[in-house]
Amino acid sequence: MQDISWNKWAELGWCQGKYVLVMVVFLVFSFYAVAVVPQEPSKKSKSAADQPVDRVEWNITTENPEKVFSEALQGLPGDWYRMSFSTMASRSARVDVSLPSVWGEDALIGSLDIAPSDSSRYHEIVFEIPQGKFSDVKLVLREEDAKKSWAYTGVRVEEFSLSRLNVKNKLEADRLMPTIAGTIEHEVKMLDVRLGQRSDTVFEGDFIAEADFIQSIKINGREKSKGSYVLEITEKTVEGLENKNISLKKVILKPEDMGEEMDEDGNQSLAFPVRLIRGKEYSLILTGKKSASKNLSLSPLKGIEKKDEPSDTKGLVAVAFGRYASFNGAALLSGAKVEDFGSDIVYTYSLIGGINDFFDLFATEGKVKFDAKKKIVTGEQKQRTSFTYRFSTLYPFEKFIFSARQAGDGEKEVKLEYSFDNVFWREIPFTQVEGEPQ
Repeated sequence: MQDISWNKWAELGWCQGKYVLVMVVFLVFSFYAVAVVPQEPSKKSKSAADQPVDRVEWNITTENPEKVFSEALQGLPGDWYRMSFSTMASRSARVDVSLPSVWGEDALIGSLDIAPSDSSRYHEIVFEIPQGKFSDVKLVLREEDAKKSWAYTGVRVEEFSLSRLNVKNKLEADRLMPTIAGTIEHEVKMLDVRLGQRSDTVFEGDFIAEADFIQSIKINGREKSKGSYVLEITEKTVEGLENKNISLKKVILKPEDMGEEMDEDGNQSLAFPVRLIRGKEYSLILTGKKSASKNLSLSPLKGIEKKDEPSDTKGLVAVAFGRYASFNGAALLSGAKVEDFGSDIVYTYSLIGGINDFFDLFATEGKVKFDAKKKIVTGEQKQRTSFTYRFSTLYPFEKFIFSARQAGDGEKEVKLEYSFDNVFWREIPFTQVEGEPQ
């Protein structure tokens, strides 16, 4: 995530609702964090987590089995903290978490068993700072046995954070509600498609949504000559005996777009974020000029597991779906947390500089996309270009704090608004020095 300073804190009134919506208009903008303080719930809740990463870079391995977070701890002996982070591993691993002392002795505060997975798992450890002087946090990959040849293990640790808790002893710490963590679970599924039914149609396929959104479409397309195409998704409706489709999204793919993004297996990955309704039937269509069906030929995808025997047309197109974590029927955005500090229960959300920032969007207007180079959600600075985030705090809240900083220098004014009902919107004030970001 890019380094973003605090421009303006806005403490915005009292509300007993559960939702906050924040809209950004005239884009090229990145916003930093939202914190909402809900009222105390009556029941404790279980935590959940799954968060994907596009390219895995292990930061704890058999060659480098330690990761140290320097100067992370600022508390004194007797203070209570919650340590949280997400992990994924190439194979089963056990990681010890300790506080190195300035006198060379480590205080063990917990151990984690990490199962192999291509999705991140959320972990948290509640601990009391022991007697001594501690400032660092160390994670060590434990060797499973005394064999000379230790099978290679890679562990990725991300989203590390420490929260000081308002508790005085272990009894109060044990009463804390487990953190509810927002996650996105991804799944890639093959689509059974119909090829070239019309001369302008490359493929068309139907599916019933079992997820909350589409992330991308994967194909292996070879062109005889360069041409432009239209990728479209429609929702199927039935009126009487006549099927009618409602177009939900269209994207024009230029020749350079077809091979711009590739996945780790070398398949073409076409970004195509679309929000779905589970149980509804949809059609996915790729069209072009009249000769499109002959000009663009599809080859079987590489590296994607086929759960059943593919037909001639199954194995040519795959859809990357995403599911939000939910609690009591409410979806949590990726990276959002509902965290019990002892005195308050706080909902927090901030952008992480990844594609999930884009999939967390509730609605968009105009051309809005995720800029992989700048690592922000962005769009054309035009009238009526906007995007909206919707935050479900799960419990009624008392107040919220919003902080943001415009990405880039000297950009046109960005308008920020918030709403509790998605109908009545209020503008959020800001400060700006001439020639500086808003």
